Amino acid sequence: MSEPTNTNGKATSNGHAQTNGQAGANGHTRKTSSRKAVLQDLAALIAQAEGLRTAAHNQMQQANGLVKALKTHRRQNRVIETTLANIRQLKGLGV
Repeated sequence: MSEPTNTNGKATSNGHAQTNGQAGANGHTRKTSSRKAVLQDLAALIAQAEGLRTAAHNQMQQANGLVKALKTHRRQNRVIETTLANIRQLKGLGV
């Protein structure tokens, strides 16, 4: 491809597209714009990771609460079963 030339036969540009931060005809933007986009993407990913960590923390707390409740229920159930067994023994003794 040939460069556009002026009347003295010299090229009017250095071969690179002139940009103002907007996407050019070739689809490329200035490096500062792409760095900002990368930083924004990175910030969004970090925010998403923090949200995921918070959700995981909340789920872990909920799971721990359920385990605690199940252990309490199991202990109470054992006490009831032991008490009922003792009552049956006492009835067998005629008390």
